[in-house]
Amino acid sequence: MANKEETKKNEKTYENRQIIRIDVKSKFVEVLDTGFDIGKVALNFIEYDDSKKSGERITQQIMIYMDFAKFRVFAHDMLSGRFAKLAADKKLRYQDLTGTPAERLKAQNREREDGKAESRKLSLTPSAKGFFFTAESGPGEEMETGLIKPAGKAEKKVSIPMDADQSKQLVLMTLAAIDAYEIAKATTKQMKSLLNEQLEKILTEKGIINSKNAKA
Repeated sequence: MANKEETKKNEKTYENRQIIRIDVKSKFVEVLDTGFDIGKVALNFIEYDDSKKSGERITQQIMIYMDFAKFRVFAHDMLSGRFAKLAADKKLRYQDLTGTPAERLKAQNREREDGKAESRKLSLTPSAKGFFFTAESGPGEEMETGLIKPAGKAEKKVSIPMDADQSKQLVLMTLAAIDAYEIAKATTKQMKSLLNEQLEKILTEKGIINSKNAKA
């Protein structure tokens, strides 16, 4: 278990990587860019107790990762009003299943006592004013397809009520961050290519390298 200094350090790091945060009483969900390098959005769900000492206030924490492409579809359904219509008709039952295989947990020294995989589930359900955005984690079962489904009662659960405006803010801010990241990544790649071409040209003109060998 992390000590207080490590906990504070992690919290500070997350603040620096935060895109948007939605707060409710004693709970919040924040979107982080910590998974952008692997093409994923990180959704960090936290429940805390203000009565505890600093560094010991987090009572539950669940980190959900979602692929960029999957998040874009989720955002489209939120912004188009599809989720809102389903919620109004009491038919909204969105869920996304992820998790970590038992072998990977063992390799990371995070093996569960029961030896099972870790299941994580993100769900969106209707609420009086909009939606419940919920993260759950617990024992999981690995399927032949690679999917990890829940295999028992959730051990952790953090549910965040959000109205229509909050839900749209969350996806719009995240989409803007993804777009900025992908544009910067493409620009950097293009700049490196141009710089390499210019360097090759200079070295060839000075006779340091042979243009045919450089392209080989």
